Amino acid sequence: MKSHSLSDSPANRVLGLAALIFFGLGFSVPNAYSVGAVLFFLISVAILLREKDLSFISEDKWLAGAFLFYFLSVLLLLVWHSDSMRYIDKPSRFLLAIPLVFALPHVLQKRRYLLGGVVLGAVSMCTLAMVQVLFQGADRAAGFTNEIQFGNIGVVLAFFSLVFFMGTLGQFASWWLRVLMLLGFVAGIGVSVLSGSRGGWLFFPLGVVLCLYWYKSFIHKKWLVIMGGGLLAVALIAYAVPQTGLQGRVNQVVHEMKAYNASAGMASSAQRDALIGTSNGQRLEMWRAAAMLMAENTVAGTGYKGFSQHMDALVEQNRVSPLIRNFGHVHNEILDKTVKNGVVGLTGLLVLYLVPFCLFFRRRNSSNVQVRSYALMGVLLVSAYVVFGLTQAFLLHNNGVMFYAIAISVLWGAIRWHENWDRHKKLLTALQGV
Repeated sequence: MKSHSLSDSPANRVLGLAALIFFGLGFSVPNAYSVGAVLFFLISVAILLREKDLSFISEDKWLAGAFLFYFLSVLLLLVWHSDSMRYIDKPSRFLLAIPLVFALPHVLQKRRYLLGGVVLGAVSMCTLAMVQVLFQGADRAAGFTNEIQFGNIGVVLAFFSLVFFMGTLGQFASWWLRVLMLLGFVAGIGVSVLSGSRGGWLFFPLGVVLCLYWYKSFIHKKWLVIMGGGLLAVALIAYAVPQTGLQGRVNQVVHEMKAYNASAGMASSAQRDALIGTSNGQRLEMWRAAAMLMAENTVAGTGYKGFSQHMDALVEQNRVSPLIRNFGHVHNEILDKTVKNGVVGLTGLLVLYLVPFCLFFRRRNSSNVQVRSYALMGVLLVSAYVVFGLTQAFLLHNNGVMFYAIAISVLWGAIRWHENWDRHKKLLTALQGV
C-alpha cells in the first residue's frame, strides 16, 4: 500500500474528527479527550490491520520503544515491590499510543483540523475559565480537572497556536487565519492566568526562547524583534493588571519561600508548622523529605505502598513536618519517580522525555515548513512537561498522560507524512489552500 492512497479516505476524515475532539473539546467538555483518544486508537488499529505493506523507519521504533520501555519499567517495579496493579493504569496509556506511532505516518492529517482543534481548544478552555472565575466566583479556574492540569494544558495550546502563527511569517496566509492563531495564543495564556497555575508561568520564558531560536534562520529579524517585544509586553501587562492575579501569585511565592526558610530557626514545632503550612512551604518540605528517601532507597525506590510507610517514619522521627504526611506524591515528577521507583524508574522517565525530544529537535533545520512547525511543537510539548513536572507530578494524572502520549504521536505522524513529500506532491498542492 502506498501512503498517498490514504490521503482522502474515511480514515483521514475520522482522524480530523479525532483531532477536533481531542484538542478542541478535550479539556472544556468532560471526558472529551478520552473520546478523541479512543478514535485515534481505533482508526490506527484499523489501518495497521487492513494495510499489510506499511513501511516503518528506525525512528518509529525508537519512539514506540520509549513508550514501551516506560511502561515496562513501571510494571517491573510494581512486581518488585508487590504494589497494587492499579498503579499500572496510567502508564498503560502509552501502550495504547503505540499503534498511532506506526499508523499515523501513513495517513495525511490535514493541517486545518490540527489548527482548528488547537485554537478551538484554547478558546473553549478560556471561555470556561472566565465563566468559572468571573461568573461562578471561583478563585481559580479548574475546568473539569484541577487548576494545575487545566492551566498547564492551556499553556501548551497557547504555544501550539503561536507556532502555527510563526509558520506563516514570510509565507502567504490570510490575515484572518493569522488573527485566529494569535487568538488561540492569547486564549491559552488566559487559561493559565485564570487558573493561577505557576508551573505554567515558569515555562513561558523558555517557550518564547525556543520559538525565537527555532525560526531565527527562517524569519526576518524585524519579525523576531516584534514578536519578542510583543510577548514581553503581554507578560508585563498581565503582571501589572491586578485582576489577572499574576502579581499576587508571584508575591505569594516569594513570601512563602521566605517563611519556609525562617521555619528552620524555630524551636517550637507549632511555629515551624505555621510557617511551613503554605502551598509552596509544603512543596519544599516534601522535596526535602524526598531527598532523604532517595538517599536511603536508591536503586528501586520505596514503591507506592512503601512511600507512605517511609513518609510516616520520617514524621514519627520528627525529621519532617507532619503536614506533608498525607500527600500521595511530592509534587515534582522527577523526584516522585525517583523516590518511588529509584534509578530504574528515573531511567524510564528520562527515556520518555529524551527520545521524543531528540527526534523532534533534530528536525529544527528542515526545509519543509510543516515539518519544522510540528517538530517545534513536539520540542515545546516535551520541554513544557519537564518544566510542569518541577512543581507537579503531571504524569500521575490521566489527562496528563493522555495528552502527552496522543499529542506526541499525532505530531510525529504529521512530521513523517510531510517528510515523504515526494510521494505526496498532489496532496501538498491541495494543502496550500488550507
